[in-house]
Amino acid sequence: MKNIVIQVDDQIIEMSVEGDTFFGAKEVLLSKDDDLSEGCSWHSDGYIITTFLTQQLNNKILYGVTKIIKSIIEEETGQSIPEFTLEKYHNFCKDNTLHLKVIDRIQKKMPLQNFPVNYELLDKEVSAICGKDVTSNHPTKEVSRRFYIRIVRPQKLTDNNPPHRDVWLDRLRDAVNIYLPLSGSNAKSSLPLIPGSHLWSESDIERTISGAKVNNVSFTVPCVVGSKYGLKMVRPNVSENMVMVFSPYLIHGGGCNLNEDVTRVSIEIRFWRKP
Repeated sequence: MKNIVIQVDDQIIEMSVEGDTFFGAKEVLLSKDDDLSEGCSWHSDGYIITTFLTQQLNNKILYGVTKIIKSIIEEETGQSIPEFTLEKYHNFCKDNTLHLKVIDRIQKKMPLQNFPVNYELLDKEVSAICGKDVTSNHPTKEVSRRFYIRIVRPQKLTDNNPPHRDVWLDRLRDAVNIYLPLSGSNAKSSLPLIPGSHLWSESDIERTISGAKVNNVSFTVPCVVGSKYGLKMVRPNVSENMVMVFSPYLIHGGGCNLNEDVTRVSIEIRFWRKP
C-alpha cells in the first residue's frame, strides 16, 4: 500500500492506494495517437473552458438528467420525491448502498439516443471548439455511443475517481472529452487536472499496473501515484452553461467536492474524429 499526497490548488489531499506500481515506457502516447487538440489554441494546456449551447438547451439537459436520476431513486426506494433537485442529491442518497445502486444504473443504461437533446448538436459545438469534425456516435466505436452522469457528493463523501489518464484503457484513446456541469460546479468542486500532462512521457509517471483500490474503493482505471513533476493539480472553474473540453490523455480526477451542502453533477461525453 502507498500513501500518496496530491495538491489541488491550495488543498492537500491524501490517499491510500493498493496495487503494484511502475513507470511506463519512454513514449508520449499522444504522439502516436489521433491528437484532436492539435492546432488548437489550447493544445499546450490540453483543455479549454468556453460557453456551450443555448440557455434553452442547457435547461433541457438539466431537466432531463434531473428526471433520470429522480426516477431511479424513486424506483429503488419505492417513494415519491417531488422536491428532488440535483443540488440536494446527497440528502436523498445519504446511504452509500443506495448511491451505488444509482451509479450502477446510470453507468450501464445511458445511450446517446436517450440524451435530453440531440447529440448531433453536441457534435457540432465540439467540432467548432476542436476545429475539426468530431462525433460522439462513432460507427465503429461502441464505447462512443453513451453519455455518463458523474455525481460527486459534498465533503467527506468520496465519490470521485483517483488521478488517472482515461487512455490507459485502450478503448478510450484518440478522443476528446467534455465536462459539462449541471449543478454544484465551482472552484471547490470542479474536475481537477494537471495542465500539460497530456504531453508527458509514460516514463515520467508512476501508476498502478491495472485498476487500483483507493481508500478501500476499487476502480477499473489505473491510479497515478506520482510523477517526476509532482502531483500538482488545478480546478478549472467551470460554471453552469459552460463546458470544459479536455484531452483524455491529461491526468485528471482525484478531487473531492468541498462544498458544504451541494452535490456536483456533471455530464461526460467522448468524441472521436468523424470518419
